[in-house]
Amino acid sequence: MSRSVSTRPRGASRFARRVAVLAAAAGLAVLATACGSGSGGLTAVQLGKPEAIPAQTFTDTAGQPYDLQQQAKGKLTLVYFGYTNCPDVCPTTMADIGTALRSLPASTQKKVQVVFVTSDPGRDTPPKIRAWLDHFDQGLANPFVGLRTTVPAVDAFGQKLGIPLEPPVIKQDGTEDVYEVTHGAAVLIFAPKTATADYTWLPGATAQQYAHDIKHFVSS
Repeated sequence: MSRSVSTRPRGASRFARRVAVLAAAAGLAVLATACGSGSGGLTAVQLGKPEAIPAQTFTDTAGQPYDLQQQAKGKLTLVYFGYTNCPDVCPTTMADIGTALRSLPASTQKKVQVVFVTSDPGRDTPPKIRAWLDHFDQGLANPFVGLRTTVPAVDAFGQKLGIPLEPPVIKQDGTEDVYEVTHGAAVLIFAPKTATADYTWLPGATAQQYAHDIKHFVSS
C-alpha cells in the first residue's frame, strides 16, 4: 500500500511533497490471496486465486475508449494503479519496468503491454499522463498505455482486482492543505491467453527482477 501526500502551505504557489509508504502487509488485498514466492526463481508472487479483468471501459491518453479486458488478450499485460504526482513509488515502478524491458530483445518487448491506471483522474489529464509515461517508455516497442475513468469507477475496478484504492482527499493539517492519495502499489501480471492475473509483483522489485520474470512469462 502506498499512501502519498502532497502538502501546500496556505497562500504558497509551490507544492512540497511528503510520502509514507506503508508496509505491504498492512492492507494490500492481494497479499491475502498470495501463497508465497513464485517458482523457478521468480520474484513475482503467485496468487491463490487468479484475478480476471473486470468489464470496464476506460479512456486512453488519445481520448479514445479502451477496453482493458479485450486489449489484454494476446499480450503479457502488466497493470499498475497510481498517479503522476506520486513522489516516489509510482515513478520508481514505471522507471524500473521500462529499464527491464529495454534490457530485453524487441521481439520480447512486442509481447508485453504496460498499462498505467490513474487513481487521481481529477488532476491526471490525458496529456499529463502521456507526458509522464513518455519519461519511462522511450525506445520501447510498445509505448506504455495510460488510462483514466471516474474516481468511483477506478476505485471499484481496483477493488475487484484486489488492489485497494481510496478517493483522493484534501485535509486540513494545521496551516497546510494536504492532498492525500492512497493506492495499492502492486503490479498485476495478466497472462496473454487467459487475461487473468496469476502472479503479482509486490513493491520493491528491481529492474533486473522484472526482466527475469518477464522473460519467463513470455517464454511460457
